[in-house]
Amino acid sequence: LGSAWVWPNEAPKDIPFERSSLFTEVDFTAKYASYGAADTWFPSWGSDGNLYSPFTDGKVQDVTAASVCHGASCNSTTGYATIQGEDPLNL
Repeated sequence: LGSAWVWPNEAPKDIPFERSSLFTEVDFTAKYASYGAADTWFPSWGSDGNLYSPFTDGKVQDVTAASVCHGASCNSTTGYATIQGEDPLNL
């Protein structure tokens, strides 16, 4: 794992909206887990305690999904996964 770090809170001078008073910095803990080779996930908790998520741009177990294509013959695909467990670093 890498080292933890804080993203500097330096907004551009010409930022077109008011600075947030709720978020003052972003902390990266350098803790993460990797469970597949897909890079686009949108997890949501289910009432049963599991996470459910579509994924694309990679392979998880035997399912390959991709969204990078061009032209009229483009055939984007999406996989769906169930993620079980309570500890995000040990699912």
